[in-house]
Formats: sequence, structure tokens, C-alpha cells
Amino acid sequence: MAVLIAPIDNSNHAIPNDLNATTSGESYGCRTQTLRRMGASGRNVLWCGVDVQLAPPCHNGAGRSLETLRRSCMDPVRRTCRRGSFRQPWNKPGVASPIVGRDLNKALSRKTPRTPREPRQPDLFEERIPTRSSIGRHPPVPDVEGLDDQEIVARIPSASVAQVQVLCDQVLARGIGDDAVPALEALWKRFFGFGISGPLREQRCALNTLAKVGTQSSRQALARIIDSPDLIDVLLPLALECATEANLALSGQRVTCWLEDSRSAVRACAFVLARNCTPAVPKYELEKGLHDPEGSVRRACLTTMGLFGHEGAKPGLLAELEKGPTSEIVTALAGMVDDDIITRLGRCAMKHARLREQIVEELVCSGEPRAHKVVERLKGLK
Repeated sequence: MAVLIAPIDNSNHAIPNDLNATTSGESYGCRTQTLRRMGASGRNVLWCGVDVQLAPPCHNGAGRSLETLRRSCMDPVRRTCRRGSFRQPWNKPGVASPIVGRDLNKALSRKTPRTPREPRQPDLFEERIPTRSSIGRHPPVPDVEGLDDQEIVARIPSASVAQVQVLCDQVLARGIGDDAVPALEALWKRFFGFGISGPLREQRCALNTLAKVGTQSSRQALARIIDSPDLIDVLLPLALECATEANLALSGQRVTCWLEDSRSAVRACAFVLARNCTPAVPKYELEKGLHDPEGSVRRACLTTMGLFGHEGAKPGLLAELEKGPTSEIVTALAGMVDDDIITRLGRCAMKHARLREQIVEELVCSGEPRAHKVVERLKGLK
């Protein structure tokens, strides 16, 4: 759009050094900017991201003292106007035509209609729920019983969200074992970088199946995933939970760092993993968990310290035995058995029949004379 601004007579009106003119950025979708005229000579300046040409004044007829504002609107549809379309005749030099002023203000104040706000862009990495259309494109395995082991393994790396659970269940049900480990690891690598808001179903299936296979090859694959520096922090709780299920032996330095993680699930898994890590986690690092605000973390810390024979865990373990006895608590107390612990275990065996057989075995293995007397009494119970 080309606009001619009314002339200014240098002889009658002094031209200021700086002439500022602003326009609203909302009109043309850009920020408010300033048009500054330096002197009366013709030069180009930048205004709202476009070229503005200031023409030098002249004193001959209708073309005297003109400033030409040449501006290309930044709309999707470029608005153009023939040069001189706002030109109005005037007779007196140095006097601006009021019609030109109104037309210019109207042109500059014209607002481009705003486009409606677009909906939120879907997150590529968020959990995907299989829809009816997606299930139609990738139907579940219709008859897994009719597939052999090689076909089950071959479908795992490219399995859809609707198929992956069925295939992984077949790996465990058939006991395929090491033959499925490369396919499960390929399934995990297929979704590398995904899961920033939580584990995807394919990622859960891959890690859980590797942990439940229980072979040396599956444990090594699971350890490689956990030791990878590219593991997303959001996936760490799931990975450590699978590591505890597989009874992995991880680096002692990494496990020590996880003991002070802000998430209670990570801290609890770290105390469990500290039982097998090399080098061993120092005792003073383990003792930090005795005062953890989360009960699950304290229990994991107590059982680990009891297995190592640390006497500092005895009061807490005996309290847990009275409050909620478990198989892990019994095993931890048997690691530092004395007369007091033998008596407490005997009482627990009388109250809880589900733990009686385990307590009897632990007392027999201790070799203590008092333990044999308690065992004789427990065997007389029905």
C-alpha cells in the first residue's frame, strides 16, 4: 500500500530533527515500532519490519514537499494500492489536506481479523490409548496358540500397543527365555526418547518381561538399559523396580546416589539394590534411611541393614515384626539372631501360621541352643 503524506514547506515550517510516528502492533500482527525521520533528505528506514522511503521536499506544483510511506502489509493476503491512490489536490504550499490525514489514519488503524486460537498441539510422547480405528488397523493377535515361538519373537519388536501385552505374556507362558531377549531389547530401543510424561505400555512390557525371564542374558540386557546415560529420568522408577525383581547387581556408586533421590519409590528400590551392588554401599549411607519420612523406604533400609548384620537395625526390625511381619523382616532378623530375637520370632510363628515354616527353618539354621527349644515347641503346633 502506498500513501502520500501532505507536504511540508521548509521555508514556512521548521522541520524537526526527529519525527516519531507509532502504530499499534495489533493492527498488523507486529510490535509497536517507531518511524524516525532524520532530516529532510530522502532515505529508507525500517518501520514494522518493512521499508519506509522518505522523499525529500520539492516546491513545484502538486508534487511539492511529499513524504512517501511505502509499506507492505504482513498479512497472508498482501494488500496493495496504486501509488498516489490517497493523493488529494491542494493549492497552498505547506498546508496538509485534511482528507489525506483522515485517509491515512483510517488506513493505519485498519485491523486484520485475528485467526482463531489453534487447539493445543498433541504431545508426541504422551501415553497412547488404542482407539477403535487403531485396533482396526493393528488388530491383536487372533490366535496366539497357533503361532510358534519364532513367530511370537519376530512380532515383538514391531508390536502395536494393542498386541504387545499379549505377545509378552506368551514369552513368559511358553518359557521362551533367552531367545526373546534381543526382541525385547529391540522393542525398548524402538521407543528410545519416548515416555517423558510416563512409561508407555511398550516400555513397561519390555522391562517387566526382561525382569521376569530371569536368565543371565535378560539381566544383562536390563542392566544395560539402566546403566545407559540416555535413560529418561521419568522412567527410572520403573527400571529400578524391575531391577529389584531381577535381583540385579549394579554399581555401588550409582546406587548410593539413588539413596537420596527425591522420589520415595527410587529410594526404596535403591536400598533393596544395595544388597547386591559392588562395591558395597557404606554403612553410614544406609543409616540415612532409618529416619526417612516414608515407611516403605524405612522398611527397605531396615531389611538391608539386617541382612548385613548391622545392630542399628534391630530395634526397627523388631517393631516392624510386631506391626506387620513379612518374609523379608524374618530373614533380616535371622541374620543377627540372639536370644531376644529368637523369642520374638517364636511368638510371631505362633500368631502367624503363614510364616511358621520359614521361621522354623531360620531358627534351625542358626544353630543356637535356645532356637532348638523354640523349634520343638513350634513343631508341636498344628
